[in-house]
Amino acid sequence: MATSDQVSPSPQSSDMTQDGSRGQGWLKWYNAEKGFGFIARKSQPDLFFGRSAMECAIPYDDEPLSFEIGKDREGRDVALRVRRQGVAASGDIVEWRVDPGTHQGEGIIAPYLVGQPISFSGSDLVRMYSPKGKQVWPRPWYGANYLKVTLQDGTERAVEVKLDTRYPLQRFAWLGVEEQMIEDLRQRVLDENWDYRTSPSGKRNEILYNYIHFTFARLMEEDRGRAPAERKIRIREDLKDHTPLAVFNTGLVDKRYESVYALFEPNDRGRSPRWKFMAFCIPGEDAGKLLSMYFNPLPMPARYFTSTSELLYDPDAPLHPDYRHILTEDRERLPKELLQRVEGMDQVRAEKALKMYLDQAIELARKRARWNFKTAIPHYFPTLKRLDFLLPLCLLDDKTVNVALAVQRTETGYLGNTILPLDWAYKSARLVCRPDSDWLAPDRIDSASDPVTEDSDVGAPAV
Repeated sequence: MATSDQVSPSPQSSDMTQDGSRGQGWLKWYNAEKGFGFIARKSQPDLFFGRSAMECAIPYDDEPLSFEIGKDREGRDVALRVRRQGVAASGDIVEWRVDPGTHQGEGIIAPYLVGQPISFSGSDLVRMYSPKGKQVWPRPWYGANYLKVTLQDGTERAVEVKLDTRYPLQRFAWLGVEEQMIEDLRQRVLDENWDYRTSPSGKRNEILYNYIHFTFARLMEEDRGRAPAERKIRIREDLKDHTPLAVFNTGLVDKRYESVYALFEPNDRGRSPRWKFMAFCIPGEDAGKLLSMYFNPLPMPARYFTSTSELLYDPDAPLHPDYRHILTEDRERLPKELLQRVEGMDQVRAEKALKMYLDQAIELARKRARWNFKTAIPHYFPTLKRLDFLLPLCLLDDKTVNVALAVQRTETGYLGNTILPLDWAYKSARLVCRPDSDWLAPDRIDSASDPVTEDSDVGAPAV
């Protein structure tokens, strides 16, 4: 038979026969360009296999594989029906780092509560496409089903990663008719405007829908690695006189400023997910009596900062915008009228003109923040898991705010990383608290798009 030192052309599957026996080994190497490789085996010669013999994506070097042993037309042993060997597992995407200028990168999947995080790469993804035909890429609130493989050196990798794009709360519990659930929550909590001035989707309570889903995602993130008694998504399965219960603090209050909780009961036998939504409630009233009886202490709300000093912006500190990202990669987020002003210019002149408008808008925003500290609004990036600030940018005139500048605190000042449409900005700000702002309010904002769809950039701070 051919060895890895005596490379033969890749035979076609039609040139091979099977003898029915199976074997196991690990990938010695594979040449993707030429389409063949070799599998190493203990105390046995290496086995040749071609691209057509693989029933999986290209494995890693030293990855365990199973196969059937066959013969090529010259009677040499070859590997057929090459498959990966691993353990089926699931978890949550907790990190996805995109290589600049590409959609490729490395990510990390972690079990919900216990277990070690495991790495994966863009090549490990099972491709999924949106209704508009765009590939779906990982986000930190997605789930993942995968095959855990252990390489010869003990390194574990997640391969054949299938994304679960449902929100964490949707994976945690059956919510019934979500629109009705969200409306029930709106009626329970303190009066607030949860709708934009206009919305192409026509859905009601769009802001509240975003709020409850990403609040739960934040709670999951905080709970990871904590002891059961310290978790904010609390579960009681040891109740002798009642079925198990689960609860979390929504972070919202009713008209008496009592905290509102979401309560869950076991789903119907044999149905998935394990829990189903029961009610929104406050302790001691209606379904909330169960909270008073079985949960002490009651779970705390999601937390986005450790000190109130983190919520104060220093308008005198240096601010350095990422001009390339804002004016090139996020250019479509600029006002159309502004882009029309630079039509016909060559690229260099157009970028110089846009930079001038941007600098003027940033300087005005800093003056506003110096005059009123509430101008800079704290907000939370679910994608980046970071508390930043939003500054208003008036790019066409000094009175109309067109977009928000997302500003990251650094040791020496601030970085202006990207610009956000105002509807995206409000959603991310509302996660931290209701903005008390003279420039960012739902009744002044038109919802342009859903930032959790393919319309948003991979790795962008969309919420």
